[in-house]
Amino acid sequence: AQPRANGRYLILYTDTTEQAQQKKEVASLRERDRAVHKDLVDLIDNLDLGVVLLDENLNVELVNDTFHRIWKTDQTEILAGLHFRALMDVNRHNGIYDVADEDWEEYVAARLEGIKSGNAEKVPFARADGRHLIYSILELSGNRRLVTYYDVTEEKKQNEALENAQKRMEASHQDLTDLINSLSMGVVVVDRDLVVELVNSAFHDVWGTTSDDIHPGLHFRALMDVNRHNGIYAVEDRDWEDYVQTRLEGFREGTCEPTLINRADGRQLLYSILSLSKNRRMVTYFDITDQKAREAELAAAQKQAEAADQAKSRFLANMS
Repeated sequence: AQPRANGRYLILYTDTTEQAQQKKEVASLRERDRAVHKDLVDLIDNLDLGVVLLDENLNVELVNDTFHRIWKTDQTEILAGLHFRALMDVNRHNGIYDVADEDWEEYVAARLEGIKSGNAEKVPFARADGRHLIYSILELSGNRRLVTYYDVTEEKKQNEALENAQKRMEASHQDLTDLINSLSMGVVVVDRDLVVELVNSAFHDVWGTTSDDIHPGLHFRALMDVNRHNGIYAVEDRDWEDYVQTRLEGFREGTCEPTLINRADGRQLLYSILSLSKNRRMVTYFDITDQKAREAELAAAQKQAEAADQAKSRFLANMS
């Protein structure tokens, strides 16, 4: 109320409803902002990567729990307001950096310059304690920086173990290949679709083929066609398809005991089928031609010896 000259008062009324509403909205916005900020901090704390938020002067604004776990620090060592240089000194004191004393200042300057320069993605970092990290730098508004660290030590160990296992498997496979190649019997390994995976040197010797004719990736049907072209099979043309289907069906059925093959060139083979893992098959061929010839020679010699013995017996009987 304002007094007037005539003794009266002038009373002014101002409607502050809108101002009060605005204050209420501002307060509500601030409350939501605090809630969002808290949610963001909680979210960052629950991430699997260490996070450090820096202001434009590289002072720490926020550091999450995972950072402390990765770097083996606590909240009394790394606080808001701490310069990133001081943060690095804390980690150096904890024996984290694999950097010689005489190189430390140069190393720090390079790291700080990298952060000031802005974005950097997935930079590998090997620590003195044997842990392996990947760190990234993200440029934010207000010339701030978000520095993240992800511990990839276990993944790296798993990858190394996988690589070692792969190397061992390759070495074992090579040893197996060398062993199979040293065998005197022909060997073909086919997959579940009867496609050649492996063929050894003795197979080529037995069948008179080369690695250009028979090789991994060739279907067994095509392998048989190659041998037919070479005049190996004693099968009439009209019977060829039935013969092929019978042989292929035998492979699909699995294990087959040693079976005699009389080839058109006079050679005699024993072939067997063995079921392997993943529905694969190993087919083996053993050339017994020379063995059969020796057996025939032995049988003939035995008959001659028996005949001679009988003649001797008759001679002695006549003499008596």
